[in-house]
Amino acid sequence: MRILSFGDCIISGEYCLHSKFTNVVNYSFNNSLLSVVSKKIESGPINIVVDDIVQFLEDEVVIKGQRLFCNEFVYNLEDNLEYNSEINRNVVADLKIEAVIKMLLPLLEEKAPILSLAFVFDENRKKYFKSSFEGYYINKISAGIEKLQAGKAVECAEMLHGFGFGLTPSGDDFITGMLYALYLLQEITGRENLVSLRKDICKAAETVNIISLNAMKMAANGRFGENFKKMVSALAQNNEREICEAVHTILNIGATSGA
Repeated sequence: MRILSFGDCIISGEYCLHSKFTNVVNYSFNNSLLSVVSKKIESGPINIVVDDIVQFLEDEVVIKGQRLFCNEFVYNLEDNLEYNSEINRNVVADLKIEAVIKMLLPLLEEKAPILSLAFVFDENRKKYFKSSFEGYYINKISAGIEKLQAGKAVECAEMLHGFGFGLTPSGDDFITGMLYALYLLQEITGRENLVSLRKDICKAAETVNIISLNAMKMAANGRFGENFKKMVSALAQNNEREICEAVHTILNIGATSGA
């Protein structure tokens, strides 16, 4: 097995197996997460990308500084393989909020999975939610969105966190997206008050779901996965083909998480 890249937010510790999927093996240490992923997932702030994840069968791994210990094997995490999860501020400076929304919204409405939160922007999608729980789901999400539209982002987070479908509930995914948006908004406008708002949202959305917790933490601190950085860069350059490719990649994350 060969390490192709490792995230710049991975902390040292003794990690135990949390969950395993075809292209991702998650490990936890206290409230920190480490994800060993295949090349299909791409780099991220807490990801270690390997060339052959099928060979990765460990129940425990240890990170000590720049080294990964897996049973009898030791892998050096070389500096030239470290992934930089920060957004280039020169790129962000070129973003125009109204133009970003204009470019992304039609793609979301057209391409998002059927049971995703895209119904927030497209009322016609509500027809796909047929069960009694799905009806309740729509009503609660809609109530949370109303809080956000009224300028009550923290109350929105309190209402939606931990709610919804999937390994990471839809409400948590939405809050993660909101935190990314607020970080980018701060970088574009220079509004320093958004720092405290992001902290308040994270506090309101605290969860025992370690995957959601770490996703929110990375978003609040402006730490982006490779696919998200590609989308931001494509938006800044107004490159329609690359925007479509990046959005398609993100929408394929999880069942509805990317949307």
